[in-house]
Amino acid sequence: MCSSPHFEAPALRLGPTAKELRTSPWLDLACTHSSVITNSAGDPYIPVHRIADLAALLRGADEDPLESLLDADLSALPPVLIQVGSIEVLLSDAELMTAALAAAGVPVRLQVWQRQVHVFQAFADMVAEGHLAIDEIGQFVRASGSATGSASGSATGSASGGSAGGATGRGAGETSAA
Repeated sequence: MCSSPHFEAPALRLGPTAKELRTSPWLDLACTHSSVITNSAGDPYIPVHRIADLAALLRGADEDPLESLLDADLSALPPVLIQVGSIEVLLSDAELMTAALAAAGVPVRLQVWQRQVHVFQAFADMVAEGHLAIDEIGQFVRASGSATGSASGSATGSASGGSAGGATGRGAGETSAA
């Protein structure tokens, strides 16, 4: 959610991560950066009117200085793959995270999966896109070097072909930056 294994690794005396995956990231529990919540009326999973209560529940009594990764130094992060559903409230957080990572010079790839809900990958047995997204995760993890996938540089477009389901119109639109 809002924490990052990369930031927790030094405290746990673990080595740095080689790549990071974020599925439907909610990185701003204070909701100070997501001024316009995309999909507020259509998200069937996260009720917008209760998001502040949910944030308080998740945050608990701890006031984590890394509560919002948007306020942290992201430049040392490894390549990141972000997957998010196009109809979920957290779409704007995923877009903000992508922009912040790109601005910090971190290779990042955002996949916006059409008509998918929050963490749709968990429903892979019921939703074909879940399997396709998991396949994309596998390709990202197996890819060598710091490349985030087939796209390099800064580009926006729709994934096509079988790997992202673009032929059905239900796949992922992608943004990549290096």
